[in-house]
Amino acid sequence: MKETLRDLLKSTIISIGMSMIIFCFIGIAYDIKYNGNFSMENYQFTKMIIGCLFVGLGFGIPTVVYRKENLPIPIRVIIHMGIGCIVYTLVAYSVGWI
Repeated sequence: MKETLRDLLKSTIISIGMSMIIFCFIGIAYDIKYNGNFSMENYQFTKMIIGCLFVGLGFGIPTVVYRKENLPIPIRVIIHMGIGCIVYTLVAYSVGWI
């Protein structure tokens, strides 16, 4: 149980970090695209950071399914990616990425 919790915490921290890094690189690309005039209003940047955090959680927490040895790998991937993609889609619509 303690090892499962440790793995969950580790994968969640890694996935949140990865989502923040990707967010930063995309932000740099948009800043270059708009020649340094990339601006946001109404707390849009804060909303995007919080959305990025939720996307990281949406892909990090479901990795627990990989500890279930009785499930076939394709089912584990479908569960993991299904939950992650649903969370991403909901966050993307609410934040304005889509």
